[in-house]
Amino acid sequence: MLLHRRSPRIGTSPCVGLWLAIVWQAHLAGGQLRDQLRFVSVEMCADNGTVFDPLRIGCSACPLNSTSLEGHSCVCRPGFVQTRRLNYRQLECRPCAAGKIASQDRQRCLSCATSCSQCPEGSVLLEKETSAECRPCANHSLDDPSCSASEQRQTLIADTDPDFPVFRERSDLIARQITGAYERCNSGEDCSQLANLCVLSHYRMSQSQESPCTLYLKLTPTVGQRGPTNGPWIYYDEETPQTLYKTNLPNKFTLDPTKNSSFLSFHAITFDLDGHFVADGELNMRELIPCAQIPRRLPFAANVDVACRVSVTELRRQPLKLIDLYLVSDSRHTIYPVPVLVRNLHKNGMAINRLGRPETQWQLTRRLFTVDVKSVAKSVRFLERVDIRIRLQSWWDGRAPGSAYPPLVTLAYGRIKDDPRDEVQLRFRVHYEQIQSKTFQDISIAVGVLSTLVAMWACIRTWGWVRRNGSQSFGAVGIYKLLAYTCGGLADVFLLVLLCSCLNWLVMFKGQGIIHLLLPTAEQETEIITYIVVALALKGVEVLDMIVMQQDWDVFLIDWELTEGATAWRSYLIAGEFLKLATHRRLNIGLLLLVMLFALKVARLESLALAAPASAGISMDVSPYSSSCRLALVAGVYILAAVVYYVYMRVLHERFVGYNYMQRFVDLCSIANISVLTLTHSCHGYYVHGRSVLGKSDVSLWEILEQLRKEENDLCAHRGLIPDTDEQTFRISLLVQLKSQYKRLLDGAQAPPHNIEQVAGAHKAINRFLVAFLQHAVKDLDYVVKDAMAIETFLDVELSDVHDRCVFYKDPNGRTLEALLFSSFEKNLLVLNLLVLVITDWLSHDLVFASCLVYGVDVLIQATRTSLFKRNLVKKSLIDARFITT
Repeated sequence: MLLHRRSPRIGTSPCVGLWLAIVWQAHLAGGQLRDQLRFVSVEMCADNGTVFDPLRIGCSACPLNSTSLEGHSCVCRPGFVQTRRLNYRQLECRPCAAGKIASQDRQRCLSCATSCSQCPEGSVLLEKETSAECRPCANHSLDDPSCSASEQRQTLIADTDPDFPVFRERSDLIARQITGAYERCNSGEDCSQLANLCVLSHYRMSQSQESPCTLYLKLTPTVGQRGPTNGPWIYYDEETPQTLYKTNLPNKFTLDPTKNSSFLSFHAITFDLDGHFVADGELNMRELIPCAQIPRRLPFAANVDVACRVSVTELRRQPLKLIDLYLVSDSRHTIYPVPVLVRNLHKNGMAINRLGRPETQWQLTRRLFTVDVKSVAKSVRFLERVDIRIRLQSWWDGRAPGSAYPPLVTLAYGRIKDDPRDEVQLRFRVHYEQIQSKTFQDISIAVGVLSTLVAMWACIRTWGWVRRNGSQSFGAVGIYKLLAYTCGGLADVFLLVLLCSCLNWLVMFKGQGIIHLLLPTAEQETEIITYIVVALALKGVEVLDMIVMQQDWDVFLIDWELTEGATAWRSYLIAGEFLKLATHRRLNIGLLLLVMLFALKVARLESLALAAPASAGISMDVSPYSSSCRLALVAGVYILAAVVYYVYMRVLHERFVGYNYMQRFVDLCSIANISVLTLTHSCHGYYVHGRSVLGKSDVSLWEILEQLRKEENDLCAHRGLIPDTDEQTFRISLLVQLKSQYKRLLDGAQAPPHNIEQVAGAHKAINRFLVAFLQHAVKDLDYVVKDAMAIETFLDVELSDVHDRCVFYKDPNGRTLEALLFSSFEKNLLVLNLLVLVITDWLSHDLVFASCLVYGVDVLIQATRTSLFKRNLVKKSLIDARFITT
């Protein structure tokens, strides 16, 4: 690190070790104290007759025979002229001889033409080369152009300010001035000029050749001193982490807009091109980057990101300023020096401050400059990017709320040819950081715990899947299903944990009055988006498995009318309605996305995702969106809209406004005298008993209406599978023998040569076999109807084995039968759509585009599933596809 020297080897005796410890603690304490300076302004110095010392941030007395000029510089008293000046406060004055007066610029003594006393009222002193006389103003008016002595005095006084030249690498200016600047510094006069030459050269240092910076550092006497005694402090002489992680910042920030503690207030001590001390006061960031969008005050914890294009002509209008930055305390009594990181700094030909370099290699500095148009002809150097970083101390480490580490101002300078037609891109950023290791550790713990539960649940589901397929071991397909179930569960866990974390950031950050929590940075949010992308991949595996597995279902329509004249149109009708039912979704994704867009875009809830506290009152043109807050907001609105939509459909629409699709289908099956058997596994499936109480359905409309009237008045038999009951929907567990017999008959229809007679014969054989089975007329194949245990319904598994008889589990409300519907996968589809939505919005920052993409993905999935399900229905039910409409 710069300015550190190797210490001699010292023995390890206890006394010496104790002495070293005491000295080191004293050094650290001194380093902490020297960073806090008492707040002093030019006005305060002017009030007590002293001048402001911008290098030491204090007031200094003027030498003998001189006085303070409004706190800016020392000038000779009336009657004295300047014989020598070293800087703005060090000068020598001598009195004028009798009969002479001092010129207004205090540079020479003038002879009095008449009298040396004060000019009478209505007259002004007119100076000539060697004499002065009083001259009356025309009409006794001081507005006469020849009587503008007051204006002339101001000009002459301004010319006496100190001189700080401009430096540009390989410029004639540096070649002319570096020798004189070094000699003045080395002689003990003033090192400000040499320091400014170093600043204007981007603090570049080299051991192979002399430069303003190497010359300046040679004159730094000892380690621990921040520059020559008579020069400004421009280099930090300590390790970068030691500077950036000090805990002595006097500010305790809050989010109360009525207090100074809720704003970042920077104090600037400014020097002009000639090195004159110009002003001290609160810094307007537009002095650094001339973008009109930059707010005049910077609310604390509000990220700011402003970019603009500025013409070279406008850049040239900006004056060159050399600025020392300080952070003003809440009480306005102390100021704290702000470290500066210049990206253009080179040390021995190496850019040690560039991105990617470790902090331990950085060289922090103090002074910056704004725009330089004179160092090199036909060239303009300017501040291209200003990045202010504030890192909050962690409250869980015992720090007081609102405590922060010292700010870091990172600068990147650009250069362009002096062409008025050109424009440059400028950027100004303020971002806040907090060590989020504990938060992300908690996220990892939550993911780990819930993932264990997911693995256990996946094992239970896989065990149930194996049992439903009549197997006793997992096998390769069982392992695949275990992985598929695990993928889906992990995707839900990742989304749940990350969504809860982001909601916590959003609510806590927006609602806190005292600073406890900051939003994660873009680098920290990389871990979040990684989880989300992985969740999308895992959920995609689950949805793909869902679509593929549905293509292996066995579906058969059992016609209870076994007479030769029974028509087939009833079967085609039920097949078409079953296809509609199986591909039906309760939620309209298009409507859901429109509601979400209305809430976020039209109602402007999107502004809640800005990386700024609610009390900041900052616009979205200035503050960027926080990706984590945006994820929480978009996902929260999407899920809320989906939940409200779903509850409305289930509780209100299907009961009072529309109709229950499942119950409607069951009623239609009863009228058509068609039952539906669906096997989702080898030995497990669902059964809809649709046998008509009339015993036939090929009847006239009057007979159907008459039968419905009898059912309404309870004047006929019940529709249930069991006599005198109404249960028509069942979850079934079959014997392996029954599935083998069914598969043998179905394979007969699919064997060559695939003619119509072969298919019709197989259909008739399967239909008679299933009718006989349902009527308990098949030898060694029977079934029993019973109620499922509550734990079986909850876990969606069958705990009892099927040995000698098949089991039909009652499902009076048709709830378990909804597993056949596309809407039963509504949760998985909503999660998949949500993951696509948040990832696309994260990458594109365009919610409308993300919504359109989600809608397209959803339509594609639904069309693919419908097409594949229809093909499987035609294949397994032995029905001609040309007669099935959707």
